[in-house]
Amino acid sequence: MKLLIRAESLIQRDALINALREQGIEAVTGERDISRKYADETVDLAYGGISAVFEGFSIWVPEAELSRAQGIVAEVMESVRSASSAEPLPPESHMRRFFFCTLMSIVFPVVMNILALGHLIRGLRAGESIKWWMLVFGILIWITTSIAGYFLLRSFLLEMNFDLLR
Repeated sequence: MKLLIRAESLIQRDALINALREQGIEAVTGERDISRKYADETVDLAYGGISAVFEGFSIWVPEAELSRAQGIVAEVMESVRSASSAEPLPPESHMRRFFFCTLMSIVFPVVMNILALGHLIRGLRAGESIKWWMLVFGILIWITTSIAGYFLLRSFLLEMNFDLLR
């Protein structure tokens, strides 16, 4: 058996071994698992996909199949690179973020109201399409939570003897 490649992660190792086995090449790997079970907890010894204790996951193939296996690995790695360089996802619209920030302002009134207002302004400036039901409902929630946030903040500051509010 000859060393073919050292995979960077368990996922990469499994993908390469499956691709090799589909082509009829028997590939083996060492029993190096980076997850260890201590008591009732499983500890993952990886950082960013690379193991913290060794140099990756070795994949071994028969010596006679080495050059064919290298070609298969190159194809798989190239397909992964081309898939990752596909078009990026379009950014989420600011109007949608406005709506969800207004919903979150029920829990965090002051902070989320400021974020929601920023997304509303950016969305209107960008000329994004508006779902009227989302806009009206969001504005109603925004107004309600803004008033509630004002009174909560005001009562808190008055308790702290903040003189600017008197």
